[in-house]
Amino acid sequence: MVSLGTCENKIITIPTGIRYESPALQPGERQVPNLAPPGRG
Repeated sequence: MVSLGTCENKIITIPTGIRYESPALQPGERQVPNLAPPGRG
């Protein structure tokens, strides 16, 4: 999350904003940001 830029965070927060609210998605959120920057950018 820290390594991601502010603009990238917005893109990830829109589709996967639920993961922040759901603690059960913590282990899975690692895969989400990794796929988001290269896929979106």
